[in-house]
Amino acid sequence: MFNYISNTANKDQILECLVLCDKNFDPVLSSRVNLTEYAYKLFKKAKNFECWQEDKLVGIVSIYCEVNENTFAFITNVCVLPQFNGKGIAKKLIQNSIAYAREIGKSEVKLEVGASNLKVRMLYSKLGFDNDEIKDNQLIMKLNI
Repeated sequence: MFNYISNTANKDQILECLVLCDKNFDPVLSSRVNLTEYAYKLFKKAKNFECWQEDKLVGIVSIYCEVNENTFAFITNVCVLPQFNGKGIAKKLIQNSIAYAREIGKSEVKLEVGASNLKVRMLYSKLGFDNDEIKDNQLIMKLNI
């Protein structure tokens, strides 16, 4: 039913997914970034783990894994279309991104989530992420890998 692959979505497909998921972010993603510019940045600079149903991008997790002195990778985006929530897509995509970070030698993965977004925080905790710091009502969580 679902096809999990990486780095095949173009910037327009990424943008469409972000727009359809915009209100699921806390705070709303478009209140923090220009979605068109962000989609282009994810397309050009991130490793994107994708879930497809036929020819429709239904979920994407984007991770920055710069090759430099940083020992950590940073998950910058977790987006699953609302009608596909609860099907384990986010969990699978995050696990794939963690495996990739481990494979390229990173020792931890970090991400940022709205401090009041308890449902999403619970998912990250179940995946092994711990609270690291709070920054402007955003919680930074990390996972040692």
